[in-house]
Amino acid sequence: MKRPSMRATMHIARCALAGLALAALAPAAPAQATRWRGDFLYFADAAVFTDCASGQRWPVAMAGDFVALQEAYMRWQGAPKTPLLANVDGHIEVREPMEGPPREHLVVERFVSVQPGTTCESLLSVGLPTAPFQR
Repeated sequence: MKRPSMRATMHIARCALAGLALAALAPAAPAQATRWRGDFLYFADAAVFTDCASGQRWPVAMAGDFVALQEAYMRWQGAPKTPLLANVDGHIEVREPMEGPPREHLVVERFVSVQPGTTCESLLSVGLPTAPFQR
């Protein structure tokens, strides 16, 4: 069997590198939605979600079903700057914030519900599960 020429080998290598570069530029497959339960807080055009199960905190992207979550918060919040327990379907995605480098955000795909007068802390204090309920 004849070996490929140096020129053919270089052509194959360049094509492989070009394919890798195109794959890196292609949009990633959409993340699978997960049910989240956590404290939602909205103040001065900034939204933050703290997951009850892990305590991890993310800014909330103002996309998807964010407006429904925001409206429920505005209706049911106890007082300004007060967290409200929310249940949403969404995923974590790296996005460009208004300022600073790209970082993870919670993208709300579907608003499920809020639980007025309840927070992650209040669930823990009475021994209720903090993990999201299943559909």
